[in-house]
Amino acid sequence: MQDRTYSDLLTLIRSLSGAGTFTDAEQTSVLSFVNRRASEAYNMSQSWPRYLVTGEPRSVVPNQTVAYAEDSYYIYGAGVSAVNGLYIKSDTQFNNHDVWYKDMGDYLYVIRRETHDVHNAWHLVKATAVDVAQGAADEYLYYDGNNGDGPTDSFVLDDDGVSPAPRLVDVANIHEFIRIHRAQPMVRNSTIEYDFYVDSIGAHILNLTTETANVVYVTYKKELPQFTADSTDIPGEWFFFLAHGAYADYLRMDQKQEQALAEEGVAQSYIAMELEKVDNMMNNNTALKRFSTYINRQAR
Repeated sequence: MQDRTYSDLLTLIRSLSGAGTFTDAEQTSVLSFVNRRASEAYNMSQSWPRYLVTGEPRSVVPNQTVAYAEDSYYIYGAGVSAVNGLYIKSDTQFNNHDVWYKDMGDYLYVIRRETHDVHNAWHLVKATAVDVAQGAADEYLYYDGNNGDGPTDSFVLDDDGVSPAPRLVDVANIHEFIRIHRAQPMVRNSTIEYDFYVDSIGAHILNLTTETANVVYVTYKKELPQFTADSTDIPGEWFFFLAHGAYADYLRMDQKQEQALAEEGVAQSYIAMELEKVDNMMNNNTALKRFSTYINRQAR
């Protein structure tokens, strides 16, 4: 998946139009056309790889609900395997910074900003509490070398860590719930898959297998961002569809209906090719397919 810049996209649209420059009003209209066409492409498939997230841990809140958004981090790939999982935001702070933690019962794994030796950065530590009153951590496992407002995906080994260092994901907002499992799906073993219904609050899980379940694993489609004149993340797979589609809209605005119709055909041919690629990938991909087995039927 490659990204292109909006500047490149605008240059192509301008070239298609034969105009040396666009007025400010025309540039505003073109940006609106691009976002409209991006929404059109986004809604053509549930399976665009850049927006599909598979089996990500999410918090279960009251009424057996998974919210569309939460302020959490997902840690995976750590050499200390117990470190991996969902880190939820604490109500308390450490050194006047927010804290995220994973509750292990007798102790916590904590992501917090502190000074340890020469590492004035965000640390992933083992501790008995998240707040500053409890003092030093029991184990300093990983740190990211960043002293900004939040952790980054750049952890390296600290004094007590085990290789490899983990990856960190700032969990995205959910646009569409696709599947929900009790444990990490599509790895070694089968896992229970839940039925659910969706409303304005989130996904309400039916027949949750235990009242103490506080994390489930969600396959979902991420939200589509709103592109701006400064965007550098225009999906490369949509680039020519967006260019020709936005130009077709520009022609309609200029009352050039026949030319617009021709450009529309070009745009649709480009997106059809990309959709065919996605369909071919999904034919060999089980992320969106629901298989009925004795194991995954138990919650139903």
